[in-house]
Amino acid sequence: MVGAALGIVFNVLHPRGSGVTVADELSLVSGSPIWLFDHFMLVWALLISLVGLIVIGLCFNQEPARSWGRVAAASAVASGAIALTTIFMDGIANNAASAAWAASGSSAALASGAAVVAVTMAMFTSLMFTFFGLTPVLFGAAVLNSNEYPRWLGYLAMGAGLLGLVTGSIQFMNGLSPLTANILFPISSLAFTIWALVMGWTLWKRSEEVVATPAEEAVA
Repeated sequence: MVGAALGIVFNVLHPRGSGVTVADELSLVSGSPIWLFDHFMLVWALLISLVGLIVIGLCFNQEPARSWGRVAAASAVASGAIALTTIFMDGIANNAASAAWAASGSSAALASGAAVVAVTMAMFTSLMFTFFGLTPVLFGAAVLNSNEYPRWLGYLAMGAGLLGLVTGSIQFMNGLSPLTANILFPISSLAFTIWALVMGWTLWKRSEEVVATPAEEAVA
């Protein structure tokens, strides 16, 4: 729940521009006073959320939801590594390249920045396919195959994941655009983050009920 809350806040605060050229991206990063701090907090949000996602994946007790949950937890770990690498690239490498370009304005600095932006965009696209695509689809399948949780949570995760896969596909074929970066991806990522927040709350309330029941029986 903490990781999801942090993710929502700093996803919303993440600077977004309307340009799609390398110079536009470098200008956006170098002109943002919160770029580095925003990504620093996204790292913490992701690390905390990963622990929660693993727990959620292991909380299904009946088949076939149990198997879907195990696969979803494994997908969260693998795609989480991709997500962390993407955040570090975007937060640190992109910030350094943008600062160098802003300071000199040389063609060499622009070329260096273009290389960093290209790698970052490739990682960003893989993030859409994996952490905000395949992983929520698997969690959605786990919930939909279980009778322990509301079905709308399964549809929410499934919808977020399918939108992530569509967004990644569009960006893979057409490159970075305001449509994918500023509209589709924020919707997909926020939907999955809200799902994680609600699932965390649901598990927390269930754990309180489990603890309270033996105590009540003892009193009786």
